[in-house]
Parts: sequence; C-alpha cells; structure tokens
Amino acid sequence: MLTAVGVTPDPGFFSLATYRGYLFAGTYGEPKVYIHDGASLWLQVPGIGSAGESVFDMREYSIDNLLYATTESTGKVFRLNLATQRWDVVFQANLAHGWNNACSHLEHRGSIPLTIGGPSCS
Repeated sequence: MLTAVGVTPDPGFFSLATYRGYLFAGTYGEPKVYIHDGASLWLQVPGIGSAGESVFDMREYSIDNLLYATTESTGKVFRLNLATQRWDVVFQANLAHGWNNACSHLEHRGSIPLTIGGPSCS
C-alpha cells in the first residue's frame, strides 16, 4: 500500500527529482515546481511560470551541483538559484524552427546534452 505525501490543487505531477534531501515535483499543465517539506506540505518554488506548460524533467548535475528543469511549449531550461530560491532561465530553444519543447537532459562527459522537440516530445 502506498501512502500519500500531501496534496496540491494541480491536475498531477509530470516529473519528480530528489535534490539535497528534498523531493521536488514538476506539474502537468500549468508550469509549477513544488518542494516537499518532509511532513505533509508541498511548497511552490517560484519563477518557472514562464515555462508555458508542463515541467518535463528535473535533475541535479555534478558540474555545478544544481537542479535543472526542462519544460514544454517554450523550449526553456531552468536552473534552481539557491541564493534567490527561484528558477532562472538558462537556455531558450529557437522557436522559429518549431523546437518548442525542452524534453529531456542528462550529464555526459562534463556537459549537459538536451533533447529539443516539437510539437511534442513523444
């Protein structure tokens, strides 16, 4: 049996990541990222609202030990700014080519390859 870890008003989560001992969840639909407080609350991390739609993927990289998020509809990649506790845009795909989805990313040999797709990542 699974135990719920809290509720949000959102239709669902699209991505999950652990970072510095916390659980982060990216939403489906309206772009939001929540951090779980370890008890029962999901607290929203501000600054990712310009993403356009869902938060596809999140992960930490050893390059800088920061958390990155890829997003749907605007081709943006965000990085969590620990000083401000907000998300900053660090990449914007060329939307003129129809590349409107930053789908997935990983760390490989000291760089962060990124898959960009349009109109969807599937």
